[in-house]
Amino acid sequence: MAWRLPPLNAIRAFEVAARHSSFTKAADELFVTPGAVSRQVRGLEEHLGRPLFDRNYREVALTDASRTYAGELFDAFAQIDKATRNFAAHTEQRKLRVYAPVTFALRWLMPRLGSYHMLFPDQGISIASQGLAPVDLDTLDLDVAIRLAGSTPNTVAEKLFEVKLVPVCSPEFVDRHKMSRVSDLADLPLLHSVRRREDWQRWLQFAGSERLAAATNVFFESSSLAYQAALSGLGVAIAMHALVEDDIAAGRLVVPFPQSYADGTTFHVVYPSTAQTDEAVLGFSEWIKGEAAKSSARLK
Repeated sequence: MAWRLPPLNAIRAFEVAARHSSFTKAADELFVTPGAVSRQVRGLEEHLGRPLFDRNYREVALTDASRTYAGELFDAFAQIDKATRNFAAHTEQRKLRVYAPVTFALRWLMPRLGSYHMLFPDQGISIASQGLAPVDLDTLDLDVAIRLAGSTPNTVAEKLFEVKLVPVCSPEFVDRHKMSRVSDLADLPLLHSVRRREDWQRWLQFAGSERLAAATNVFFESSSLAYQAALSGLGVAIAMHALVEDDIAAGRLVVPFPQSYADGTTFHVVYPSTAQTDEAVLGFSEWIKGEAAKSSARLK
């Protein structure tokens, strides 16, 4: 089909001038001079072979015939604007929305995100950590969640690593208190997370010291705070091994006793069933599973 199109700059100048009933105001919108608008309109009139405005001394007014033409041009430009915005929105890389528990995010995920950005340099990502692990990802506008629970309706859950509990403290704390037996913990501050109140008792039962009562129990709002307190030499924390492995490897924390208790829970990467062909979601899932496999290998 051969389009019968007038000069596009000229019809743009005409549409703006028609909307404002003023060459001066049209010039302000188009960032040109009123004379430039007048010349574009005059050229369009010559192209069409008929006048578009009735020109008076101080103002211009559309002719009856050009009023309909101006309205149709406005609709056409509005449609072009909408099409362009829609195209731009779909071609922009969307930001991947990920939920991770705060301790997992701070102590395991963040130190590894650099490798993710190396693999996917153009993929934006946002991390949320507030509240409890979500059950329904769609209602919270999430693409991926890291949580201990497995799959729920309409989701896919893939295992990362199981939780293993170990006691940890600073090297200086061990030296200061001459720790050599589990029973030594009875004379030391034990650091707890209020979100995981049973962890110490479970580990002590596993280690054969379920009757042990600590001299001091100190509670923190999150596991990450309890781990930080252990780093600061305030006592012995019970930790998820994978979440402190970097501190152990760097010598900032030590495991004073070898017993490692698997509490039966496992971290999973979870995403909606509808995202099984989503390249961004699958890319993140494969990356984090690879990082988790490295962690599991180091902890064996």
